[in-house]
Amino acid sequence: MQKSNSVSGQVVPLFSGKRIMSDQITSEVLGYWERLRKGALVPQRSQIDPRQFRYALQNIFILEASDLDNIRIRLSSTKLNDIMGMELRGMPAYALFAPDHRSQLNLALKNCLQKPQITKLTLAPYGTILLLPMTNDDGEINRVLGVITDVPSYSTTPARFKITSVKHTRIVATKPTLQAPVLELAESKANFEHQIKRATPKGPPDLKIVK
Repeated sequence: MQKSNSVSGQVVPLFSGKRIMSDQITSEVLGYWERLRKGALVPQRSQIDPRQFRYALQNIFILEASDLDNIRIRLSSTKLNDIMGMELRGMPAYALFAPDHRSQLNLALKNCLQKPQITKLTLAPYGTILLLPMTNDDGEINRVLGVITDVPSYSTTPARFKITSVKHTRIVATKPTLQAPVLELAESKANFEHQIKRATPKGPPDLKIVK
């Protein structure tokens, strides 16, 4: 008898359907992020519109870095909240990971923001997290748009992720970036006014007596 999960005698893993959906979620978020940046290095956080996500809304989250040693969850997805069994808003990003994997996470986030780079974390036993850098309204790269996929439901909460691999992808900007002028070399912007210089006597004028 042919198995219900086989095609032409070949066994197809039941997980393949989830794999297709995960690819759709990741592609949707990455494609949206690319469209927003429009050739710039990274897009702005304020440009993100959750209504634009068809598949990924329950999988996305946003991180905020007040500094590189203090990166917290600014917006959490229902997927992450369910896995952790709590509301994650305001918690440090490393709270999602096992203690012996937190330093690896911090390094990955620093590279994501400083380079900046697209960063992909592969998790154990299953799961991936894609991290996409963004700017705040002042142009500082201190926000991260994240999407988590392929993570099964855990029997116990809170769960803690483990990192099996980290992959960075360099971001190429096609739009030229205007550089700020070097003030030390800049000329004064005062309006030019033509002035007529008149000779000034160096001493009292000579007197001549006319008879």
